[in-house]
Amino acid sequence: MRPILCLLLFASMINYTIAQPGKLDPTFGNSGIVTTAVGSGASDDRSYAMAIQPDGKVIMVGLSTGTGGFAVTRYHVDGRLDSTFDNDGKILMPAINSSVDYARGVALQADGKIIVAGYTRNGMFSYIALVRFNTNGSLDLTFDGDGIVTTAIGPREDFASSIAVQKDGKIVVGGYGFSGTSSVFVAVRYNVNGSLDTTFDVDGKVTIDPNSITATIQSIALQPDGKLVLAGSTREGFTLVRLNINGSVDPTFGSTGIVRTVLPGSSMIKSIALQSDGKIVSVGNSSGHNAFVLTRYNTDGGLDPTFGTGGIVLTKIGAYSDYATGVVIQNNGKLIVTGGTRVDNNIFSNDVDIVVARYNTDGSPDLNFDGDGKVVIALSTKLDEPTAVNLYKNRIYVGGFAQNATSIIDFALLALQNDDQSTVPNVVANKDLILYPNPTSGAFAIVLSDLIAGLVTVQVMNVNGSVLQQKVLVVAGSTPTLIERMNLDQYPSGTYFIRILTADGVQVGKVVVQR
Repeated sequence: MRPILCLLLFASMINYTIAQPGKLDPTFGNSGIVTTAVGSGASDDRSYAMAIQPDGKVIMVGLSTGTGGFAVTRYHVDGRLDSTFDNDGKILMPAINSSVDYARGVALQADGKIIVAGYTRNGMFSYIALVRFNTNGSLDLTFDGDGIVTTAIGPREDFASSIAVQKDGKIVVGGYGFSGTSSVFVAVRYNVNGSLDTTFDVDGKVTIDPNSITATIQSIALQPDGKLVLAGSTREGFTLVRLNINGSVDPTFGSTGIVRTVLPGSSMIKSIALQSDGKIVSVGNSSGHNAFVLTRYNTDGGLDPTFGTGGIVLTKIGAYSDYATGVVIQNNGKLIVTGGTRVDNNIFSNDVDIVVARYNTDGSPDLNFDGDGKVVIALSTKLDEPTAVNLYKNRIYVGGFAQNATSIIDFALLALQNDDQSTVPNVVANKDLILYPNPTSGAFAIVLSDLIAGLVTVQVMNVNGSVLQQKVLVVAGSTPTLIERMNLDQYPSGTYFIRILTADGVQVGKVVVQR
């Protein structure tokens, strides 16, 4: 029997303690909830995106009206602000131009640097804006000289809504532009140093005109083959576009590289995720349904008939308007979707509660998730707006913002318990990463398969993210599986993270030392 298979069989024999999926995690913040006043005084702070570092620290990005610039926060795994991040866990940038800047997306590079994407306004004009931070929260001056890049696409208004980092380190941003009469889809690719990548449609910028005055891109996803999926809406409904690596529209996707799903009323995709089999899941809303709307597409762009009804799932939460804002996929294929439900029928009251729902792979509600497949959470008696969802180990994180008792809006971060077996850290199998034995008294082996030739950096980190050990190894093309032995005898009992940086990405696992 192959060694990796033996280790996996060993892992399956361990008696796991399963959490209660859907319940707020009492070990995080205040009974599972953290709110943060990023700015001072009457500043409204709104978070729109979230990323999770390999060590479990959570990064949230958005805006603060107090300074008008990008706002960024970082939290420890217990919900405390991380004081090693810009001294107090919070970054408040001044506005890049004369008006308010909006951070709408965040991504992590393999070296841990943080890239935030959004847009900056200057009077009646707006431009795509990127900011890169070092791991300690300082501006990365190797990124275009000052850590900040702005890009104009069209004649008037350009907006960035999502960001991703390719395996080669290039940065892809999705958004939309408005000329004053119509909108276009926008994709921009940058080199690692912040310059435009001229191998991407000659000038680094792609615009796609879907012949709609309301065209917007809200989410992007990178396929393993390097193709880029853009998702948003036109007046016809949910709209997806797929681009080849060079920025050209992929004609094998749908009939012309563009796929539309007609829904009643106005509608918009808010988030997409890729399954391990390449299928595309999107979530959003439709005013004609006033419900969570989920769609799943096959790799050719056709709706997947094995999902819901003809590839579409509708979920009604409350008596009034419901809308989905984010989706992530568990290792076992189940879908976690977050969104909001309006408490009353007054659209001006802004009384919204947070919803987290889980679905089986066929789109049916997962009744093991809080009994009926969904959880409704009211942080306050006023506005609670979820904007992002992510997974880490046995937690579901939901980020957004909430209006407090004095009507000031703060960043909000929730942690819910999860029971995805692959996230329980006894023997960690993160893709093809195996740590064995785990727990260990000190010595253990790292097994990582499906490697490509190149340098491999192995780091041992403590729970605060400090690197305790580091090895740089060379993987030849003839050795696709790495087996490296490590020893933690010199460190006390506790939890340690193993981070492995390879030529095609980052793998992270957790090992427990018990003596």
